[in-house]
Amino acid sequence: NVKAGMRGTIVLELQKVDIFADLGAYLFARDFAHDRGYRICIDGLTYHQLPFVDRERLGADLIKLVWDTSLTEEKDKKTEALRRIGVTRIILCRCDNQAGIEFGHSVGITLFQGRHIESLIQGDPRKRGLRSRPRP
Repeated sequence: NVKAGMRGTIVLELQKVDIFADLGAYLFARDFAHDRGYRICIDGLTYHQLPFVDRERLGADLIKLVWDTSLTEEKDKKTEALRRIGVTRIILCRCDNQAGIEFGHSVGITLFQGRHIESLIQGDPRKRGLRSRPRP
């Protein structure tokens, strides 16, 4: 019972293991979801798995890349690889501290998830549905 106008904002996250366990079922589910306006995200990818998962060929809208401090090693090489995928199509997840967000911003990623993000949201009264006090 999701309003049609809201469907474009809903992202269905699918684990890579489920996708590759039954590729035919994934393709059916992807088409079914896309026909209804939902977006698909391949969840839980590490940097080393990226060469084996082609987001475009799988018809996924987004991928979720797991933050790891090793991403900062050989940064130029990794930045180029991430830009080829499309940094606007990457959600950097498991950002448990500011370092993940700083790395993401430095390579052009703008979508983040993680404990640090949750703590920032909880600290902002506007994000909790509370109105901020009017300025004098």
